[in-house]
Amino acid sequence: MLRAGEDQSLLVQVAKRLGLITRTLGGMVARTGLDSVPLGVPEVVEVGAAQVPAKLLEDLSAPYELGGRPLIAVFRVGAALWRWFR
Repeated sequence: MLRAGEDQSLLVQVAKRLGLITRTLGGMVARTGLDSVPLGVPEVVEVGAAQVPAKLLEDLSAPYELGGRPLIAVFRVGAALWRWFR
């Protein structure tokens, strides 16, 4: 159970990790709801599409520190490909 104010601290830590991941991939991140954060990653081909969610889960699943104690958070990741035809 999170203590008062720790929810915001956790969100900030998650946002920092997501920002680092998306910058590495050349993408962008947006928060669209309480627990919805879509990422846009350009130029991902079908073969590499599974690597993006795997990397997200790996990086996001590392322990967080809240109030001097470790916290393990659980995440769900989905992926969709969109092909741009010109």
